Amino acid sequence: MDQLVSIYIPTYNRVDLLMEGALPSVQAQTYKDLEIIVVAHGCTDGTELEVHKAQLKDYRVRCVSIPREETYPPTVENHWFAQRVAASNVGLDEVTGDWIATIDDDDVWHKNLVSSLLNFAKEHAFDFVSAKAMSLEGVLEPYDVDGVKVGSLQTWLYRSKLKKFKFNPDCWRNETNKVLDTDLQQRLRDAGVKMGFLDKVLCDIFPRPGDSDIGLKAAKKNKKKYLEHLEF
Repeated sequence: MDQLVSIYIPTYNRVDLLMEGALPSVQAQTYKDLEIIVVAHGCTDGTELEVHKAQLKDYRVRCVSIPREETYPPTVENHWFAQRVAASNVGLDEVTGDWIATIDDDDVWHKNLVSSLLNFAKEHAFDFVSAKAMSLEGVLEPYDVDGVKVGSLQTWLYRSKLKKFKFNPDCWRNETNKVLDTDLQQRLRDAGVKMGFLDKVLCDIFPRPGDSDIGLKAAKKNKKKYLEHLEF
């Protein structure tokens, strides 16, 4: 039998991006044995209603809602480092599958992401795998984690036994690895998790509407808009 892959999508007031890009790209995966959990992090834009509508058409989809609280000093940098932590950890608590993956609400998976990563992990007995992601500027370079390549968070797939490794709400305090994903991937590597990297582009990361860049670069360039959107 197929193994269940649990996918969680943290989101905060980006219902259009979620419903037009990220969620449909997950539902369209060639690998069908999926559990899809949208974690609505204090959303006030109708996200929960739209996800419930999607659930009526696709039983694999469900929504979990949590309040949004201030858990770090709200600077542009800290938002980038840690704003996904609380919703991600709730997503990890909710998953029930054999494998775990996640995607941001404004990114898009290729249709074969889950099948490609799952086959790669099984073939080489990896517990954690990742791949390449593409932006408008080209392929995003993977991180080097003590000699092992690790792709962007949106390309991670790993065994559910590792969900006990939660994201660190204080990652922004670190001297290095301040971003939630680099903090976690280093801890997984330090724990001896067998990690593999698939040299294949499986995810597209687009600028958000009104932006020309992605990531922290976009946040700093549009600081006022970014801070207003993420205000506690």
